[in-house]
Amino acid sequence: MASPTSDAYSSPSGDAVHAGLYGSGLRGDAALSGLAAGGSMTSASTAASISGSADLLVMEASGAMSGTNIVGTVWTPNRDAGGDILVSDWNNLPLHQWLTVAGAASSLRSAIETPVLPASSGGDSSRGITKAWGGMAWDYFNGVGYINGGGHSDSHMCETGIYKIELSKLTFSRIVNRQPTSQVQYWNGSALVPGNQYPDHNNPLLNGVPGSVHTYHQLEFVPASTLGNVGGGIFLGGNAKSTFDLDTNTYKTTHWNADNLPGVTDWSYGIALHDSGAIYRPRSSFRWERMILSGSQASSWSPTSFGQLNTSYAISSINFVYNNKCYAHLRERRECVSLAGASSGVRVRYGQAVDAGATDWTSYHNAITLTSLNGVDHLDFNSANLLDGASPKLCAAGTWYEHANETLWVQGNQVGDFLYRITGIASNTWTVEKVAGTGALVSAGVGTYSKFAGGVRGFVTVAFRITGTDDQVQVIRLR
Repeated sequence: MASPTSDAYSSPSGDAVHAGLYGSGLRGDAALSGLAAGGSMTSASTAASISGSADLLVMEASGAMSGTNIVGTVWTPNRDAGGDILVSDWNNLPLHQWLTVAGAASSLRSAIETPVLPASSGGDSSRGITKAWGGMAWDYFNGVGYINGGGHSDSHMCETGIYKIELSKLTFSRIVNRQPTSQVQYWNGSALVPGNQYPDHNNPLLNGVPGSVHTYHQLEFVPASTLGNVGGGIFLGGNAKSTFDLDTNTYKTTHWNADNLPGVTDWSYGIALHDSGAIYRPRSSFRWERMILSGSQASSWSPTSFGQLNTSYAISSINFVYNNKCYAHLRERRECVSLAGASSGVRVRYGQAVDAGATDWTSYHNAITLTSLNGVDHLDFNSANLLDGASPKLCAAGTWYEHANETLWVQGNQVGDFLYRITGIASNTWTVEKVAGTGALVSAGVGTYSKFAGGVRGFVTVAFRITGTDDQVQVIRLR
């Protein structure tokens, strides 16, 4: 297996990912992404240098950009017959400027069933899909995101629809309808009873589908190599855990343990990482759980719940901060990081720990120090900006790791908050640069979580951001 810092990565589960293709959703555009004469793929950075940058844009007297259909900060891209945005439009995006994508289908609202359900506390339940600590599973092979969320009083328990956004299109579609409201039940402290009342830990609906829940960073794409299918699946965390099969559009038998049983874990601010056929999740700051995504195990819900869960698989004497932090998954490196406190953080080399079969992960933690060339930019990663709350700036900010250039991109949550470029990832001292002109156009409320991702389109590297059910998706050219 290649080393975690190499440009080519193949995990033991067969998640082969090449830096030039990661998360790009290239499909038929691959020929335009820098194929050399011998048929090999050049890196994203090489392709970007070929195309040039903003000098390809022609400004008209009206202020619109010729060939890109950009007026102000609104982009109306040209599309092919299948809905994919034309390569020429991608190539002509301005560098380091957020744009909203025009068109009804570029808002999640277009994919929501009507009439909307009432949230447990009243109002439109569908707003909680994104605004209530909601995340996204990212299919890094095909450049496709899957959104699901809600939870507590922010939504109805049956707000369980699954929605798809493709990087190539930047439009939404619904792949799974929400569950009928007749399926509601909740845990009253001693038994499951009918009704739409939210407990502290979510539970299955009557038909076994997990009720809506804050998804945080615990929606995780599961590759086909693990599930033995074609399209892979989506791991849904929380206390009611299930894996959705993208081939059959069905849920594996839910794994759920009643709240009054020992070993039930706190999944608040949850994180899920797929590696080597299993899901790994940090919990309680000093422990890691593992759920093998095969076989079955008895749970409170079923004697044959899918997967094999060990809630105390590994320990560590070093705290991996789970709240008041900026979290990032460095997938190709098989690492994750929690940036918390004063310009610092903790990296976990979970891939190396898994390969070693270690159950004490203390030695696989590294202290990370942030710095900056101007001596200022890294200071934004401070306790105040990383504090959770109604309008956090960098707590649960959007993060996407671009392995081709060993760069971590971090986008602040609120209107006007900047995009940060963090380099030096192979070392334990990371350099932070606040990218000028990248103020966010729309607020992400209580946090972006994993609803920020990117890849290569045409000759450029781009990223998109989802902030709310009624908001237009936003896009930025990174390189």
